[in-house]
Amino acid sequence: MRWIDARPREQAVWEKGMFANQNVVAKLRQPFTLQRLAEVFGTPANGSPA
Repeated sequence: MRWIDARPREQAVWEKGMFANQNVVAKLRQPFTLQRLAEVFGTPANGSPA
């Protein structure tokens, strides 16, 4: 994994309805969460670097 961007905990992104999982490994596929994170971080929703 290559992190494109990171934010301090105080700027964490969370909205009701976003994917959440307590397991160590999970594949993020939920469209709503992917779209919102893409908007906040300014990256394409498909996960490819801009």
